[in-house]
Amino acid sequence: MNSTGDSPAWSPRLHVRNNAFLRLCETLAAVSGARSRPQKAALFADYLKSLDDTGDLVRAVCLAANCSVPGESGSGRVTSSAAGHRTVALAASDFCGIDYQHVFRPCREATGSASEAIQKLMANMPIAIKRRKPVQPSLRDVMLNIETLASSIDQKEKIRLLQHLWQQMTPVEIRYVIPMLQAGRTGSVTDLQTVLDSIALAFDADPAAVRQAHLITRNPGTAALMAKRKELDSLLSGTEAPKTITLTTLVMYAHSWTSGRSRIPGELTLGVRVDEDPRYTEQFIPIGKADVPDDGRLKDEEMSRLSLRIRELAADRFGSTVSLKPGIVVETECETLQPNRRTKAGLVLHLPRIRSILWDAAPSDTHTLGHVERLRKSDE
Repeated sequence: MNSTGDSPAWSPRLHVRNNAFLRLCETLAAVSGARSRPQKAALFADYLKSLDDTGDLVRAVCLAANCSVPGESGSGRVTSSAAGHRTVALAASDFCGIDYQHVFRPCREATGSASEAIQKLMANMPIAIKRRKPVQPSLRDVMLNIETLASSIDQKEKIRLLQHLWQQMTPVEIRYVIPMLQAGRTGSVTDLQTVLDSIALAFDADPAAVRQAHLITRNPGTAALMAKRKELDSLLSGTEAPKTITLTTLVMYAHSWTSGRSRIPGELTLGVRVDEDPRYTEQFIPIGKADVPDDGRLKDEEMSRLSLRIRELAADRFGSTVSLKPGIVVETECETLQPNRRTKAGLVLHLPRIRSILWDAAPSDTHTLGHVERLRKSDE
């Protein structure tokens, strides 16, 4: 299957213009290693601020969030998978000169991630090192090549295109281009909430305005461009506010962020009630995660009360994560409800935000999964 020695019947659109894509991948690696969302957002915001070209700004945000660039012909649309998991694995095995079954699969299982395993193989296998001649492709070049891959329907052709693309990339670029190829299967390269928070931080914009702009335009790249140009107010003033979904949910887990020597509640796992649902044996199941508000919605005394209540209800601790006995009920707002087969609920809250803590509410007051499922059906 080895085809890296021959040039494919496809002219690669890779030209040395800048290192914006390499820096994007290095930033995503740093974001992946950061523990808290504020740290992640600050890292990605610094990268966004470094992009002078507005086209690159939009492309970088869209690549990180796996969406198409609006209004750009040949935008590298990545809303469907350009290369499946097995195609990528076979291409990588052949590129590195290893056996898929006996070498690649154990490497993938050891790292827990196919893209991470491929990065390590590309960096360490002599044959892969010899075949790669990195040229620092531009963000636009990468998007165009993803589009070319997506337009191919033959697996052998996809493998050939993949290998030719990888020949011109560093290991870290290869690692992060892989999830960009697999939109619809792996979701965004980094979570969308972090991307939106980064946009607000980079361009000194109101986070709520950025979220609203994303909801209106349906594209985080457009939201980023409007934030940079200080056009969010004009967009929001002339547009009716999009409808959101409000639910009463239970806090099931608290994830702490380190601040100096202390830990503060940073992210909460939210659940809905299933105690009367014959499909489940639990009382509550998770349906999404939301940050503890830091925009003034919770006063200092409420934050202190929340921290105390979390300590009182703590059941088990897993590193910085604490599972809680039922006791904290919150009013949660989200943009939409999205299907997710990998969760017990089969649904997740899209861009959830905690509006308030319902101190007087009981766990039995939370909405049921059945209610959430009906809401989703009514929106279809």
